[in-house]
Order: sequence, then C-alpha cells, then structure tokens
Amino acid sequence: MVATAKFSQTAIERPEVADYKETGYEQCWYPVAQSKEIAPGKIVGQDFLDGRVIIYRDTAGQVHVMAAYCKHLGTDLSLAKVVGDAVRCPFHAWEYGPDGVCTKIPSLGSADEIPSRAKLFSYPVEENLDIIWVFNGVKPLYPVPTFTRSVDMSRMTFKVFEAQEKFRAEPWWIFTTNVFDFQHLSVLHGLGEMAFEIDVQDYSIGYAGGGITVWGVNCTLGISPQRTMVGGGTPLPGGGRKGYRVYAFDHGSGSKKEIAEAEAKIDELYEHETRIIVDDDVPIIDTLNYKAGGVLVPADRALATFLRYAQQYPRITTAELIAGAEHGNGRG
Repeated sequence: MVATAKFSQTAIERPEVADYKETGYEQCWYPVAQSKEIAPGKIVGQDFLDGRVIIYRDTAGQVHVMAAYCKHLGTDLSLAKVVGDAVRCPFHAWEYGPDGVCTKIPSLGSADEIPSRAKLFSYPVEENLDIIWVFNGVKPLYPVPTFTRSVDMSRMTFKVFEAQEKFRAEPWWIFTTNVFDFQHLSVLHGLGEMAFEIDVQDYSIGYAGGGITVWGVNCTLGISPQRTMVGGGTPLPGGGRKGYRVYAFDHGSGSKKEIAEAEAKIDELYEHETRIIVDDDVPIIDTLNYKAGGVLVPADRALATFLRYAQQYPRITTAELIAGAEHGNGRG
C-alpha cells in the first residue's frame, strides 16, 4: 500500500526504534559470505547477530548454516570436521547432520538413545548472486533478495563487492535510512528537491512506482538508467556492518568486448558510489546520536514512514531459535 499518514505542518513525531540488543534482530535475509569463500570440506565460523554460526557445504555442494556450539559442552564447531554431510565435534566426536540433528554419539551404549534435545538450530539459507544469504528465523518471510524478474540475467554481467563499514551509530541499519532521508540527499549530495510517495508492504518498503525497494530493513534494490544494484548488510560485533553490493550491466550479445566494457562500467560506478559513501556519509553518520535527536518536519515524511516500518518489523533472538530447535518448535 502507499503510505498516506497525516502529519503536522510544523513537526512530526519521530518513531522510537526498540533496542535490538534486547528484542533480538530483525527477521531478514542477511548476506554472510561470498560463495567462493565456502569450499567443500571447509567449515567457516562467524559471529552472526547475537550468536555465532558455522557455514559449510555437504557432499552435493549445498550450503548449510547452523548454530555454532555443540550441545554437549559447547565446543565451537568451527573447529569440527566435515564427515560426509555431517560435522563432527573435535572434542567428543558428536556428529550433526545438515538439519542440525545429532546423529551419532560414540560414547553411547547400544541400548542408549541420542537425547532429543541434541539439536542445533539450522538456519534457512540460499545462494544467490554469488552470495550466501541466511534468514534470521524458522521460515523466510519473503524471497531471498535478487534482481527483478524484468532483468534478463543471461544478458547481464554482474560483480560482487564486499566492504566492512565500521561506524558507531545505532541502529546498525542506519545507512538504510539514507534512501528515505530526502533532506540529506538534497543538502549533502546536492540532488535537489526530492519527493516520492512511499509504498509500504509487510516486509518491504520503497518508492511507489519503482526506483528503490528495501527488503526487511537491510537489503536494497536500486534501478536506474545507469545500473541495477542489490545491496545488503549484516551487523558486525562492536558496531557497523559488513556490506555487499552487486552491480549488473547489460552486456548485449555477450561478446568479450561487451563483457569487458560492462565490467569497466561496474568498476567505475562502484568506485564513484564508494567515494560518496566514504567521503560524504560515513564521517557524519559515525557521529549520529539517534536518541539525542527527535524533531522531524514535513520534509521527513518518507523518513518517518521508514522508521515506523522498522519499529514494527518482527524480531527474534538467537536464544529463542535455539530453544525452539531443542523442543521441536523450529528447524533442527
């Protein structure tokens, strides 16, 4: 639906954003690694939201992401070995299948059963655009971020760029507000007066009529005559986020020359947009104290709409997901 909220002509009440450290993180798709980083037989451990996960491939090449700590004594399973499709804890050789269920405990007697609670939470995971995406929840609320159906990928050259963006400002997805903060786009970036109606759906928000769409609170699809881009971010421990941007250009018939030209355009655009972010946005965003502010004006209608959307967005904690798996109420 298109946002039609009424606002005062002089001021807008700024929506408060809950403390995600207490309520858990948003139930979104989060980019956690590039596909090339997860080789067969390799386990990668990574802090993820308010917990820790392991990432590995099974014998068919399918990626799996599970809670990282063994249910026995809490060994970090990034130290484990991949055995067939399972991971084997290095301490007491407990094995867990791709669904997180413990399948083997060598110390058990022949008449003993594996405890029913010996389950790791197994996250929904997808590989798309050469990125591994993990959903923070039992079941995805929306499809994995990608280019629109109107983009013919057989005609496109695309490249993935990764950057760690350290900043102190909270909430961690503060960068997402930029696309709805029209005052900032006008004043800081000189784009002139801007006004778009905002289309709010259950799990997405964007410009009515197209141009920019945000899935969840952290992934952006941007379409312009110059490029198509999907960007996503995942919070980093200690502040900031790990960000990914995927740019695509039409390479025409796909000749070597056309592909090389498309790649050159992508590199040029990435460098240009990165300079804008690093030189203009980051030094200011790093100083933001969201709690100290609070007065919005009519020019902030779009920004206020996004903040209300983010305030109401569903969240969940890692502890809740793990407990659900143990008791049969979640994956694993």
